[in-house]
Amino acid sequence: MTDELASFEGLTLAMVAVLGEKGVKTLDDFADLSRDELIGSTEVVGGEKKRQPGLLEGFPITADEADAMIMRARAHWFPEETPVETNPQTTESSS
Repeated sequence: MTDELASFEGLTLAMVAVLGEKGVKTLDDFADLSRDELIGSTEVVGGEKKRQPGLLEGFPITADEADAMIMRARAHWFPEETPVETNPQTTESSS
């Protein structure tokens, strides 16, 4: 496992160890995950709920936290992109 993943904000050492055991060894491996792969999901199949466990099943991570961590891990893929700012002076007003 890389130091980059081991020191990633939001992941504990226990989480990193579990991820490593399951083949997630780099920040890019982590960034490639979906929320469902990370924390699991529940779907209804034939009228029955079926739980698909995630890699970090059992750790206290919400869906929003999982999404945020994954997006932070992906940020280095798009270094040239900057957030779009709205300038109120350039927006058209309806008069």
